[in-house]
Amino acid sequence: MMRFSTVRKGFLLLLLVVLGSWLPAQKLATYDYSFKVKGLAEGDTCMLAYYMGSKQYIKDTVVVPKGGLVTFKGKDLDAGIYLFVVPGMKYFEFLAVEPKVALETDLANMVSLMKVKTSVENTIFFDYLKFIEGKQKEAEAIKITKVDCKDQACKDAVDAALLKLDGDVKTYRNKVIGDNKGKFVSTLLYASQEPEVAKAPDGMSAEEAKNYQFRKYKSEYLQFVDFADERMLRTPIVQNKIKEYLNRLTVQHPDSIILSIEDIMVRAQANPEVFKFCVITITNMWSNSKQMCFDKIYVHMAGSYYVSGRATWVDSTQLGKIKDRYYKMLYNTCDRKAVNLVLQDDHEKQVSLYGVDAKYTVLVFWAWDCGHCKKEMPQLVELYKAYKQYGVKVFAVSTKEEIDKWKEFIKEKGMEDFTNAVDVGNKTNFRVFYDIYSTPVIYLLDQDKRIMAKRLDIFNLKKYLNHELGLPEPVEEPGSHDEKLEDENKPDEH
Repeated sequence: MMRFSTVRKGFLLLLLVVLGSWLPAQKLATYDYSFKVKGLAEGDTCMLAYYMGSKQYIKDTVVVPKGGLVTFKGKDLDAGIYLFVVPGMKYFEFLAVEPKVALETDLANMVSLMKVKTSVENTIFFDYLKFIEGKQKEAEAIKITKVDCKDQACKDAVDAALLKLDGDVKTYRNKVIGDNKGKFVSTLLYASQEPEVAKAPDGMSAEEAKNYQFRKYKSEYLQFVDFADERMLRTPIVQNKIKEYLNRLTVQHPDSIILSIEDIMVRAQANPEVFKFCVITITNMWSNSKQMCFDKIYVHMAGSYYVSGRATWVDSTQLGKIKDRYYKMLYNTCDRKAVNLVLQDDHEKQVSLYGVDAKYTVLVFWAWDCGHCKKEMPQLVELYKAYKQYGVKVFAVSTKEEIDKWKEFIKEKGMEDFTNAVDVGNKTNFRVFYDIYSTPVIYLLDQDKRIMAKRLDIFNLKKYLNHELGLPEPVEEPGSHDEKLEDENKPDEH
């Protein structure tokens, strides 16, 4: 299907989540939808489009015939929210949950001038939208009067009037929900509600009360979502809820996000298609994260749902690619104990990563012919001189085996105080365990050799160490980032 890229924040995008434990028909055996829009001309092109998550796709295209009645007919239609699109990429949304729908309107205002000829669900739906539109106009008029207020009493009166309007909307919405149980429109309107902010128990401090209210709100946020209702995939609702829950209502730390993901995934098991959608959506959210250590989330999703065999829809080729990436990332996620490396040092003696006795170990992979290494390794020497008093040591691994050139580089750049090592014969498979596809690559390990941070440049290494040590944040030198970009992602040939 072609992607319909126009995005609009319409009324329906405010309708969040779903109601109901029953499972209604999720696919229409046949459909016959007709639209007559005043202002369309014979020969104009109109489209029937639908949502898949928050994206919009074209289902069918029709040229306006003589007489102006546009008709879409077919079989096996996935129920949900659909869009009738007119020239200029303007559109209105309607509910595609009945086999026959007939709508008439005017290009001048397609929602407020809508006449529903056939469709119980859409009659209720557009009545609601018109009511909301009227209340919005009332609210805008009231807000304008606040500008002219001369005293607090006047402003309070305006606020009270707006609060009453809000109450009117809630009352009307609740009546529609109550009068139409079992209908999709009722489900959507119920879903538009979010949890009320709870009153904190007496005796709490302001900070405790705020935290209590946040936790309570989050714990109730997904309660409206019926993950068994596959129709909700043909709306922006599920995807918007996922993003809100994970991005705004969850502490932005990989472990916290993973816990919230599992809150969603437990619910998503209610329907195979919803489960599939949630797995794909959440995995894609972190498939290329630029935030340090957030690749841990991708590793969790890949391991728990793809490598484990639960993503039954993936073909063998794609699964092979996912597995390959998973195993390259698995061993070097943050908080994991780094894989030990037993190598040969520049005095031809055996050294091991675990043998480095240090509060902090800087593990760096570099190559003597890497352009950026030639700039960065001297900076690392200076960093070591400044931070060794705090228990920092450097374990420097050469990715190239040209021993003479390696030793020459060490001496030239003043790296003799590092533990310098090389993997003669590539016996440790370090490129897999540390995902080395370019140089330099810097990891920071704690005293137990757990990965604290990864893929750092010198400035961010300083920044991270200063944070850990309680030192002032360093100031980045002008142009240093631009210089790094010149050599970034240079392949480590092997």
